[in-house]
Amino acid sequence: MKVEVTDLGSWRRTLEIEVPREDVDTRLKEAYKSYSKSLNLPGFRKGKIPVSVVKARFGPAILNEVITKTEEECYREASQEQGLTPVSQATIEESSFEDGEPLRFKASVDVKPELDIKKYKELKVVRPVYKVEESFVESQLSGMCEQNATEKQVDRKAALGDVIQADFVELDEDGNEIADRAQSDRMFLIGGQNANHDLDNQLVGTEVGETRDVQYTHTHELEDGETHEHEVRFRVVAKEIRERELPELDDEFAKDLGPFESLEELKTRLRDDMKAQADNGSRG
Repeated sequence: MKVEVTDLGSWRRTLEIEVPREDVDTRLKEAYKSYSKSLNLPGFRKGKIPVSVVKARFGPAILNEVITKTEEECYREASQEQGLTPVSQATIEESSFEDGEPLRFKASVDVKPELDIKKYKELKVVRPVYKVEESFVESQLSGMCEQNATEKQVDRKAALGDVIQADFVELDEDGNEIADRAQSDRMFLIGGQNANHDLDNQLVGTEVGETRDVQYTHTHELEDGETHEHEVRFRVVAKEIRERELPELDDEFAKDLGPFESLEELKTRLRDDMKAQADNGSRG
């Protein structure tokens, strides 16, 4: 992985990152295999769907998912290698993945500024001790269940919690499609943790083959710290509706995740990891 860092002031950095083609291709193959085991499609036994079918049906959507995840992971790795301490969510831009070429993208982020503090050695510091609440463990387990959910195609209207595979295209103020702002075979989880609830409500009830125009308010923070809101409009063409099924939170679930003999053993590991992370954080 190649990384170039540009300083945009005392607290802003832009990382230009290049990920080797082979790394992305490997991740993509693993994703195809994973989906071939978890998807439920008519005419195929669960876990026996050929990879070629997965590629033909969901190739573009899986590629987008892999690229997004690769960008997030490589950005974090690059930040650590460069000794940066981000204090904001990174903005990913200028992403490019052409045939035969590596994955290239830029990540801009605010970082912890360097401070010149004098006469600090005589200061007394009280290190807080954090208690790991059981709700933290349950929240982590809930996230693991979400990550290991299986999906099956259904012939009904979309409901909260379903995944829609659809084509999205942004509309201008007059309702005309903006050609270069279109996405094909995008996967969208209705009611996801980070989803826009206005958009969720407008997608509930969608049927395969239906075209809907949706509008919602997008909020983001500018570089000067000001919050900006603007209306966004999209035309959505639903192509497939898939129902998600969460795994049972039991001993078998824990065994599938790793070297755990029971759910309680998995919970213990989570508590220990959270406690260690909190202790390290309190030490600065």
